[in-house]
Amino acid sequence: MAIAWGSPVGGIQIGASVAPARGTFVQIVISIKNGSNQPLHLVRTAPLADYKIAVTDSSGSLVPISPSGQLQTTSSVGNAHFRRILVVLPVNKTRQERYDLTSLFDLKPGSYKVVVTMGAASSAPAPFVIT
Repeated sequence: MAIAWGSPVGGIQIGASVAPARGTFVQIVISIKNGSNQPLHLVRTAPLADYKIAVTDSSGSLVPISPSGQLQTTSSVGNAHFRRILVVLPVNKTRQERYDLTSLFDLKPGSYKVVVTMGAASSAPAPFVIT
């Protein structure tokens, strides 16, 4: 599975790739590359709080966040007791995080694209199909 890398912003680059669907499980791999000249400090809480993840269908319409995905948004995290983990990403290193897209979005069979944004950095669109 190829990583759809976006352009570097301030030395930080975001990439996204989607593993082939297995049944109803679709895994997204979010990659963060630190090309800056200093370590990057990240606070990890929940996928939809740490990133803006936009999934569009074949017509370009945004796919709605699922009820379980709503529990992992920034507003929910601010009102709940979520984990807060500090991660240090050294210079010239890449970190990958994996999440189940089907638990975050209302996905049905079809063709999709996903773009992941963290701060000002975004991935390129990563296509995937659910059969």
